[in-house]
Amino acid sequence: MYWIKLLIFINILVVLIIFFIFIDLILFYLIFEISLIPSFFLIIYWGRNSERLSAGYHIIMYILLISFPLLVYIFNTYIYIYIYGITEV
Repeated sequence: MYWIKLLIFINILVVLIIFFIFIDLILFYLIFEISLIPSFFLIIYWGRNSERLSAGYHIIMYILLISFPLLVYIFNTYIYIYIYGITEV
């Protein structure tokens, strides 16, 4: 059980390093969403409470709901750049 938690922590670290390397906003958002998967497994494996699966689902749903405005902002930025032909930011 210890090794599973350690592997999940290492997975989260790798995803977060990749998360802060990307310059493109779409890849930034995708890596942010991919980082939720190891977080979900970490919440499920952590502790002995019977409600940890429910807590994992709730935290994932809250984060997805909160990150939706970021996705809308990214699409609006790309549309604005496409319409006005901005080449330098």
